Amino acid sequence: MGSSTFTGNLNDYAVSAEGWRGTKVNLAISRIAPSWRPVVGIHASGNSYFGWLSAVPLGGVQGTITYDGKDHAVVGLAYHDHNWGNTPPQNMFSRWIWGRILLKDYAVIFGELTSPDGKTEVPVFYLSQDGAIVLGDAFPDATLTLEDQTFTDSFSYPQTQVWRVQKSGFGTVELTLTHPKVITATPLASTRASLEAEKSTQPFYIRFLSDFILKIQDNGKTETKTGRALWELADWSQN
Repeated sequence: MGSSTFTGNLNDYAVSAEGWRGTKVNLAISRIAPSWRPVVGIHASGNSYFGWLSAVPLGGVQGTITYDGKDHAVVGLAYHDHNWGNTPPQNMFSRWIWGRILLKDYAVIFGELTSPDGKTEVPVFYLSQDGAIVLGDAFPDATLTLEDQTFTDSFSYPQTQVWRVQKSGFGTVELTLTHPKVITATPLASTRASLEAEKSTQPFYIRFLSDFILKIQDNGKTETKTGRALWELADWSQN
């Protein structure tokens, strides 16, 4: 778009962008963990479809970010996924929760998709270790518990998520997310005639940063990781 570009081939990506007041981004991303999509990565209903691919579940990134007239070198971990389709997502889902955790030795993608009628919830869970996929099931033996719902004037969200995933021949993964901090909240398309008159929350897309505890139990051994996780909530169920 304009002078900004994002090019790559699943293994390596180059990102170049320019913004206001001379801000610039020039980054190189190299994939560490294998690309992944659940089954074929396409959710279809009739002639409508919505697709998703995690091209880089975990990657290394380095480059420069320019602001205030100075170049700042950056080195870290990166994530890249992509959505596409021929219909708005609210025609396919009433809600989704989606997030990821990036560590040097582990990558986690966790999600739950809810059908338009709210009756079916589909879990998605990906775990890679040292660059190899350990869990990558579209419909894993997973449970998600949401606790302590918080309400604002515009939207609601859970204070706690507890994921439990089991796989025969592997073991158990438990992921707990707490203390969500709202990073950004964007209103979504709504069919409500008057939100104020109904005094109700409206559809929103919200991004959060949460604390996490990741416990991986395999062959009688338990490994625990902690840190911060980025996740999102898109909720059209309040249309």
